[in-house]
Amino acid sequence: MQTHRHPPAAVEEEIPLGGRIRRALTHHIGFAGSDIDIQENKVKYFNPANPLSPDSNLEEVFGLMRGLNRAALADPHLCRNGDGGYSFSEALSDAAEAAAIRFAGREIHYVELGPEPTKTTFILRRLIERGVGIASYVGVDINPASVAAMREDLCAILDPEKIRHRVTPFERFRVDEIRAGETPALVTMLGFQEGNEDPLTASAWLQRIAGPGDIVLAEMQVMPDTGSEAVMNFYRHPLMTRFSRLAFERVQGLTPSLGRVFVLPVTVSDGQTIEAAIMCEEYTAGDKRRLFVSNFCLKYRIEQYRRHREREGRFGVCHEALTDDRSVLFQLARRA
Repeated sequence: MQTHRHPPAAVEEEIPLGGRIRRALTHHIGFAGSDIDIQENKVKYFNPANPLSPDSNLEEVFGLMRGLNRAALADPHLCRNGDGGYSFSEALSDAAEAAAIRFAGREIHYVELGPEPTKTTFILRRLIERGVGIASYVGVDINPASVAAMREDLCAILDPEKIRHRVTPFERFRVDEIRAGETPALVTMLGFQEGNEDPLTASAWLQRIAGPGDIVLAEMQVMPDTGSEAVMNFYRHPLMTRFSRLAFERVQGLTPSLGRVFVLPVTVSDGQTIEAAIMCEEYTAGDKRRLFVSNFCLKYRIEQYRRHREREGRFGVCHEALTDDRSVLFQLARRA
């Protein structure tokens, strides 16, 4: 599929992704920009007043994501159209097997950007069964609520002395900080997290995080050629609607709202047009209707995502597992 680009003069790199989401909503939905509140995605995962301590809100956010992953792996039909392709769990299994084959007989550091125990223990067990040694597990997250939950689950399969956590933004972490000698790392980024950032931003910090020879295993919800139905169904899941409402309540309290989901084209900083899923709460303030944007996530086409990963030649895609409905892609890429 051809990538649409705007002339260089129209590209404004300094505009953050949230500002671009506002533009798309104003243009396509008709709300005035001044009537749209944008909450940056990372704000939902930490308390700026006390960033190192969990609270009930952050624990519920973590629990919602954990619940989504449990449901996904337990459903043998999820993401399957009946065409003989992979279900969600089968695609993850294929990607985990590919990583295990690549690292068989070696020790690795397992680095997780955005820890979540369900898929992590699934992958780690596959690696260990195939003879991969785990030198260390390092969870990197801005949500401190993940620390205790991850340790509890990981201690069942790993030596507790090998389990570490960094409560810090992804962009401040480097694998070389924890590397011993020439031990490679498997860096996982699951849960569509890369879609929460502008492509140039995400590409830059991932290139800095991983070192030469490291492998990145990423999960991305991509936009199928058949349309946005699979994407919309995900964001209409009850756990996702609660996720949106919870973000709204942190700011607006118990104000009544109507949950809405849009899939709109967004022009990103490099001039590409990429569709984005945008979760909103519509509410009344005085006599005006307003939109509170609780979450936004870019939904690349598959070819767009491959080009994004291989941007500037820093990564080479070495394996992909795509679900039957072509909506979820697990990708392994090697840092050059």
